[in-house]
Amino acid sequence: NYVHMLRSQLHRDVRKPLIIPTPKWLLRVEPSFSPLSDFTTNAETPRFKRLIPEAFPGDIVAPKSVKRVVFCTGQVYYSLLADRNAEKIKDVALVRIEQLYPFPFDLVTQQANLYPNAEIIWCQEEPLNMGAWSFVSAHFPTAIKGRPVRYTGR
Repeated sequence: NYVHMLRSQLHRDVRKPLIIPTPKWLLRVEPSFSPLSDFTTNAETPRFKRLIPEAFPGDIVAPKSVKRVVFCTGQVYYSLLADRNAEKIKDVALVRIEQLYPFPFDLVTQQANLYPNAEIIWCQEEPLNMGAWSFVSAHFPTAIKGRPVRYTGR
């Protein structure tokens, strides 16, 4: 996550150049823009969120009627959100995990419990043997207490 990378860069005793080789298409995706208030100190909510729950709960059905909960991280979220809106899908909740390590067991458990009848899916752009799946697949069973997690990706 860029926030962690920039924060750790700032707090280092030794200054090194920070080079981030990444596609910049997300800079043009308006839903990815954060309001300025997200970067200011606010005592009620932390500035960094380890997990971001369904951002548009009013656009989907009630939590008990949700058929799938898709956990993801990174830019794939915005592709999934655009497709969900284009197809007018109302029974899929999208949850973003922003910090993979340490794994947010408590927040993943909370989200899984919010959607008790839903199938749990991990989605990533990378192939199965790449990306975060190899890490999160070991942590999901502990967080969601025996519910199966399905991988979706390339």
